[in-house]
Amino acid sequence: MDFFQLNLPAIPVQEKSIRIIHEPKDFYQTLLEQSSKAEKRICWSSLYLGEGQLERNLVNTLDKRLKEVPDLKCSILLDYLRGTRGTAKEKSSTTLLAPIADKAQISLYHTPELSGIMKSVLPERTNEIFGLQHMKLYIFDNSVLISGANLSDSYFTNRQDRYFLFENVPELADFFCDVVHEISRSAFLLQKDGHIHPHEDCQMLNESQTRYKASVEKRIHRCIDTLKEKISNLKIRDADTILYPLLQMGTFNINQEYDLLRSLFKQNDESLEVAMASGYFNCVDDYVNEMFYEGRYKLDILIASPKANGFYGASGASRYVPSMYSWIANEFLKTVEANKRSKDVKMHEWSRNGWTFHAKGLWFQKSDTLACMIGSSNYGYRSAHRDLEAQVLVVTKNDSLKARLLEVSRVCLQFSRAIAGMGKLGTHNGKFHCDEALACFLLRKLPEFSDFDLVRTRDPAMLESCDVVVDVGGVFDHEKRRYDHHQKEFAHTMQTLGFLDFSTKLSSAGLVYAHYGRRLIAQLTEVDENDPKVTLFYRKVYEVFIEQIDAVDNGIPQYDGVARYLSSGGISGRVGHLNPHWNETDIDPDERFRMAMELVGHEFVEVVLYLNRVWWPARELVEQAVKNRNEVDPSGRILLLENGGVPWKEHFFDLEESEGIVGTRITYMLFGDSTVSGWRVQAIPTDRKANFENRGPLPKAWRGLRDDELSKIVGVDGCIFVHMTGFIGGHKTREGAIEMAKRALPIVDREMEEAQAKKKQQDEP
Repeated sequence: MDFFQLNLPAIPVQEKSIRIIHEPKDFYQTLLEQSSKAEKRICWSSLYLGEGQLERNLVNTLDKRLKEVPDLKCSILLDYLRGTRGTAKEKSSTTLLAPIADKAQISLYHTPELSGIMKSVLPERTNEIFGLQHMKLYIFDNSVLISGANLSDSYFTNRQDRYFLFENVPELADFFCDVVHEISRSAFLLQKDGHIHPHEDCQMLNESQTRYKASVEKRIHRCIDTLKEKISNLKIRDADTILYPLLQMGTFNINQEYDLLRSLFKQNDESLEVAMASGYFNCVDDYVNEMFYEGRYKLDILIASPKANGFYGASGASRYVPSMYSWIANEFLKTVEANKRSKDVKMHEWSRNGWTFHAKGLWFQKSDTLACMIGSSNYGYRSAHRDLEAQVLVVTKNDSLKARLLEVSRVCLQFSRAIAGMGKLGTHNGKFHCDEALACFLLRKLPEFSDFDLVRTRDPAMLESCDVVVDVGGVFDHEKRRYDHHQKEFAHTMQTLGFLDFSTKLSSAGLVYAHYGRRLIAQLTEVDENDPKVTLFYRKVYEVFIEQIDAVDNGIPQYDGVARYLSSGGISGRVGHLNPHWNETDIDPDERFRMAMELVGHEFVEVVLYLNRVWWPARELVEQAVKNRNEVDPSGRILLLENGGVPWKEHFFDLEESEGIVGTRITYMLFGDSTVSGWRVQAIPTDRKANFENRGPLPKAWRGLRDDELSKIVGVDGCIFVHMTGFIGGHKTREGAIEMAKRALPIVDREMEEAQAKKKQQDEP
């Protein structure tokens, strides 16, 4: 389907006019900021307004702005049933809004479906099943903030939703304001004294339900026609981003969203990718039928886990609501299996400690076009047939906007896990190696793969049925989640893939790390993926841990020439030892592979945590040592750390480059040694990869000496030792260590010059 040929009013916009908000606190802050600077109109529609301090601050901000700008028009539309709940205890939306009812129009929509004896006998909460005002529109002048979030403290703090601010789009703002106005005309009005009276057009509700519905339907269609007139001269063809405002009001025979979704869900196009999010997933039967009996495409569905359901922990009958939605999800999964769609239809549960999930939305991606729906609908029966819903479909070919829209779905998936049995992670059976063990571990640390079944096989048919395959299959294709490196033509490195400047051929571990490593590091260190230290750790982890696994698996020697000694303690060797041995019986190879995953995975996690907890905090100390080096000695060649055990080498070489001080001949690092209550003088290596070559080993005459004998030749009392290779020495005091280093410099410079001259003479023919 060509999204640009929708038979709906279309508004072209610039990419920069769409601001995406990610966090509840930022949603709240935006409401405050926009309210405090509105000049002409504020128009809101929401299910209800809470009665906590955050909500009071919001109303106070409105009140203040209305006093500052007397001509400012303000209207707020809430649901009658939800907005008056708690009025008897003076804890309701109307209680909080009544004081500003003389400056703002406060309207309460009452569904016409609830009347007569049902209205009189049904209790609060239960009566809401007949329909609600559910639109979440927050309009300030010509800007529209649309969301699924209500105006309540949890939506401002720890209830995840989605929020788009369309800035300076007058056609969109006018349309939604018109809709809110027409619904308000058919609602009840709140007075300053707290009493509620029907609007003059609402009187019809008591006279004739049929006439009332027809009247509202006519006025809403008039709003749609007005929008069409306003946009008739706008240039759509050349725009790369278009907004389609959508209404769903089944009660009034307004079915824009319902008709559109039925047409979208029936698409039989395997190149189409669809994602759906709903805090209360209960897809209307018509949508499910279109998905499975006519449609064919990749579909990912994100729902709330039971603990992330807004009713979790509720009292009374409401406490069963999370279980009901879990049952609905399970029934949907049975439909997936029955229609043999488990390979391309996946379901994920969102869970975040202390948070609930209320986000809803749809993403449709095909070729170079992305369509994203934002608004109030949960795509269930009530959304389609009973509630009042408002959405915006954003359709774009703009690369920057597409990336931002997809980032929203990725952020949502960050706290999700695949529902058990809904995915398979494949690798080969038989003898295992460190690279696929780590690749599988890394993937299962990610929420979307955490519950994938592990399949070890070389059967092509079984591998084809897997969602992710590593180290087997002869294919590397990140889009298809295939990560093998054994094919003849494979020669990828971190450098060729554009991630890092390392040229070691990648194994399956390196391929998985290349594409998912940044996310894993951000997840383990609990920071945003764009945090600068994630970039630093991403490189460091590859350098000190992943690269060796890549090299070993690809048979790349660590050095040229004959090895002087064997080293069997590497992680690849230890993983290899877990393979069943020739004389072992009754061994489960898959269990051994799981042990290998845990072994190498544990070391990976430890490396990341060490960098975060130990290595990274040391950087500031090394920075200070570099900055203060001339205070230690005017030569600037001696650095001093007050703390012992600080991992300083990598930081020093990084800072030497970033500060532009390469070539200043910094030679020694001094630091305290708490284990023996002394100080150490260590020669700085020639470069970051050198293990035994140093810029200035301590003088030859000092090496191997200790205590008084050493003190006598150095000329400083209190010397402890100098290592036989000269790479490190010790003194009892800080001042003594500084003096040792100072005295060593001229001697070492002379010895180094003599060594270089001798080498030059030997090299001459």
